[in-house]
Amino acid sequence: FGKIIPNGSHPVFFIYIEADPASIDINVHPTKSEIRFSDRSSIYSLIVYGVNTTIGAKMMIEKTVAERQDIEINEPVAAISHQGSETPHKMTYTLINNMPSRNYVYVGDVYAAYSYSDGLCIIDHHAAHERILYEKFKKGIGLTSSRLLFPIQVRLTIREHAVLKDYINKIPFIEIEDFGVDTFIIRSMPVEFNSADMAKILSDIASSLIDISSQSPIDEILDIIAKKIACHSSVRGKKILSQAELDRLIKDLDSMLDPNHCPHGRPTRLYFSKQELGRMFKRNT
Repeated sequence: FGKIIPNGSHPVFFIYIEADPASIDINVHPTKSEIRFSDRSSIYSLIVYGVNTTIGAKMMIEKTVAERQDIEINEPVAAISHQGSETPHKMTYTLINNMPSRNYVYVGDVYAAYSYSDGLCIIDHHAAHERILYEKFKKGIGLTSSRLLFPIQVRLTIREHAVLKDYINKIPFIEIEDFGVDTFIIRSMPVEFNSADMAKILSDIASSLIDISSQSPIDEILDIIAKKIACHSSVRGKKILSQAELDRLIKDLDSMLDPNHCPHGRPTRLYFSKQELGRMFKRNT
């Protein structure tokens, strides 16, 4: 659920797992309140797949039929309709085809709004870029590592260094050398990460690894690493993107597996249809 709903939300669910009794150790806790699977990684992967598949089936994006026009940036855009309330909110999604050329207006320094015939869309450029970098990093595509002319020296606490050194060779796209005691040397990384604070990234990754079990599946560990790198490397507030940069951002976002949420479960964009705007302005009967 962590990739689909915001932090702090706690849905109720039941998971039924059928497994070979020989693969389960029931003697890990004196009151039998915990068990241990011999193949934790496979169980973890199956649960992640099952939850994502189940939720995905309930959040199907509804396609509208529209005539395509010969416009260079005619890309499908998934959009969100959101109606706030005191109770837990629901979001509905509509896939918009036939998207005209956009004119963007910034609201503050993070949100960009644009309109078209069907309504209004507001995008959080940080959350959108975070989703893009996260999926590219996880899928291992769309990023190219470049050798640094001046390698970056990163110093951490001795404990952070000890935890992180076992994983530096598992981090894709970034060449990290263990320089001993409390220091790492970064020798290459994607240009998309050039503006990122690599010391902060590695420190945050190490802190997260300290907080989880040493026996956590490698998929879970790599997911933590991907989230930290995407968060720190994505475009920040006070960075106003140009019209062309926003076009590129939305085009890339639309090609993601889950374009509607950042890796932490927050929305990347909100969509308000003309009908919903009419209700807000008390025009609809």
